[in-house]
This record gives sequence, structure tokens and C-alpha cells, in this order.
Amino acid sequence: MKLRKIPAVLAVSALALGGLMVGGSAAVAAPPMATHVVPISVPAGQTETDVYNQWHYSPTAGYSAANPQPNGLLVAAGAKSQWVKGNGNDGATEVDTTSIDHLAKNMSAVTSDPTSVFFQIAVFYGTPGAWKFTTLRKNVADSSDVWMTSSPIAGSAYAQDSADDIDQLVAAIDAAAAAVTGEVRAIATGLLVWEPSADTLVSSLTVNGVTTKFYAAPTADGVNNTATSGFVHSNDIRLNAATYPGWHQGVTGANLGTFASIENGQAVNGLKVTGKSQILNGFAPENFLDNNLPELLAGGVSVYGVPASDAVGYTFQIPMFFYAEGAIGQQFTTLRLEVPANGAIPADLSTLWTTSRAIPGAGVGAHEAGTLGNLLGAMSSYQVLGFGAYIETGSVTLESITFNGLTTTFVKAAPAPSPEKKPAGPQALTNTGSGDWAPMVGIAGVALLAVGGALLAARRTQQS
Repeated sequence: MKLRKIPAVLAVSALALGGLMVGGSAAVAAPPMATHVVPISVPAGQTETDVYNQWHYSPTAGYSAANPQPNGLLVAAGAKSQWVKGNGNDGATEVDTTSIDHLAKNMSAVTSDPTSVFFQIAVFYGTPGAWKFTTLRKNVADSSDVWMTSSPIAGSAYAQDSADDIDQLVAAIDAAAAAVTGEVRAIATGLLVWEPSADTLVSSLTVNGVTTKFYAAPTADGVNNTATSGFVHSNDIRLNAATYPGWHQGVTGANLGTFASIENGQAVNGLKVTGKSQILNGFAPENFLDNNLPELLAGGVSVYGVPASDAVGYTFQIPMFFYAEGAIGQQFTTLRLEVPANGAIPADLSTLWTTSRAIPGAGVGAHEAGTLGNLLGAMSSYQVLGFGAYIETGSVTLESITFNGLTTTFVKAAPAPSPEKKPAGPQALTNTGSGDWAPMVGIAGVALLAVGGALLAARRTQQS
């Protein structure tokens, strides 16, 4: 983050703070890189002395605990909040020999308002059992080496809230310690937020190469390993995103494109998308996918379609909600990637994706490209809201999209014809004697005709 330098005198006039309470807690090892710390507190029944070598809020009257967010600690406008972590040097033995000036020149923070946030280095000097104390502070927005004191430095011209180059302040502290044959120890580092004009978020602090993040480590959803599929007709795709879950047209505005299933009899040969369109399958909120995009891509994601020669902006799309370090509130962007010729979406974190909106902390603005690793790394947490394909102009015939185990196909074969039945031939009549009356009537009629013909012939003989 680019920090704006402010004059030290402005920061000095804002601070009139005394010392911190410190005690003889046992040494605690330095936190590992990218430690997540939530909450920061002094447990009930304990004092700052008990937890000094852990991350904790200052119990000083008038200071407020910060509000934990998915991407940091939020201090309300006009409030004061201070949190620090001791390094074990407040005991009888010095366990961390890192110098004050080295710490001072190797601190950075990610915050929404660096002008309201101050670095802190708590210092003991003198002799064990008779320590003198001061906190050295510098505004996060100040790129110079000018720091200020919270208490006068004994035997020097530096009063409370005096400001000078860090090397000069350290020299004065060293001289005060030498005057009593004592020593100098940096005993803690931390941050102070002082009456910001607006709510201020502090996401992380880095001291001497070790970064502490002031939010809970995000959890990730699993990936669906059971392959499923389904056919979608253009009639199943809604014309807008008024209802987000399910397949819908994701873009609005003038010159909106069209989409239609290509029907060939009872077969469907794909979904023809012409002009500006985003054919998107949105998830219901309870089905948003949390913090697992690399795993989803590694599980196999593809877009099969046939772009026409005039197709422009044919891309795979992933809409996302996310929180970013140093940015207050939930953000939104859509990541997009040009569909490769083979249709397979790469899982490599070095692949360049383009954003629809800026991602704070990633150094990537709206409609700019960054590696997937860098984009996701700037997010404290995120949710995948759906997936789909987009085209800016021209046309493409979509055939299928596979994501998280689901293959949506826009192609359907015609149903197979039923097997033909051979026509039945003439059937022999059989007298079963069991009610087959129609054939019996016919046989009786033939018999009667035969008898009648014989009688008629006999009469004609008699007459002659």
C-alpha cells in the first residue's frame, strides 16, 4: 500500500499518552509468518501483566476493544484502541536481542486509514527492578524515520511526545541506561488507533519479516468428487438475474445479446449465444463455495463450445464476494479467463485472470489482469457465487460447462426410435367349444345350405 507522508508534528500533537503496564510473564516464541489473531483480549480475572507476552488490548481507561471482521479489527470513528504483544524481555533475562532501530525500520501495516494508526515499540531502559519505560510511536502514513516518545527520556531534552529521528532517540535512551550502568530492551511491538474520523480497519502488522493478521483464518469447502450431469435448454435460462440461483442472463443494459437452443427435430445441437451475454449458473447463498477455488480448478473445470470467427471476449466467468485486507466491508468482482482452444480451464496459480472490479491489496484495478495466486492472496476470505461463460460480441455455440463435478450440457440427442413390430398374418379358426360363437354360426349356416341343396335336387327328380 502506498503511504502518504504526514508531518511528525501533526502526529505528536494528537498523542498525550503515558506508559503501559508491564510485568514478568514468561517468554513466548515469536509467532510464525502470517499468524491469525482473533480475538485479542485480556481474559476475565487476569491483568495485562498476566498476558503481556500474548496479543492483548491495552486495559487503559478510555481505550476500546476493536470489532473483529473477516479481514481485520475495526475501530469505530472517534474511538481509541491499542493492542500489543510482548517478546519476553519484560522478565529478568533478555530473550530477544533485536535492536530498537532495526525493529523501527522494519515495520509495516495494512489498514484502511494509515493516518489514524501508529506503530508502537515499548522500551525498558535502566536496570532490572528499577526500569524506566517509554513507548516509541510513528504514524503508519509517515515514510520517514521520525518517531516520538510517550514519556520523557531520563537525562535528555526529550519530553513526552517529543519527535526525532529514531537513531537520535535510541542514542538518548542508550545514554540514560549507561548513566546507571544499565541496559536497553525492546519489550513489545504493536499498534495504536487514535480517534479516527471514520471507522478504521486494521488487517495486519509485519515486524521484522513476521506478519500477524488480525482476523480468523478462513475455512474452505470441499470439492464435489461425484460427477453429475444435466441438460439445460434455452427455455430453462431466465432473461435476467432478478432471481440469482440457477441459469440466467447475467448482464443488463443496452444492446443485450440473445441465446437460443439449436433444435434439429427432437435433437438439440447446442446453445447459440449471440452478442453481449453472460450465461451464468448462480448458487443460492447457502450453496456459495468458500475459499476453495484452486481446489475446484484442480478437480477439473472445462468449457466446450464453438466460437464463430467473429467471436470477441469469449471467457469463462467466476463471480465472487470477498473481503480484502485494508478495505472495509464485503467486495464483489468477477474473475474471467479466455476460454482455451481445448476448453480446459487451467488450475495453475500463475495463470493470468482479469477482474471486473478492483481487488484492493492486489495492485489490480478493474478490467486488469493478475495471477490467480496474487488475486486470491489479497483476499482474507472469499465465496464463489456461481460460474458461466461470457461473450462480448459475435457468437459462440456452447456445448457444455463442467464445474465442481457438475457437467451442464446444452446438447441433447434425439430419442432412439422404438423397434418395429411385424404385422400379424391370417389366423386359423379353431372350434374350442368354449363360447367362440361367431365362427360356429358360420359353420352351421354352411351345413344348412348343403341340406337345403340336397332336398331341392330330390324334388326336381320327382317332378321329372
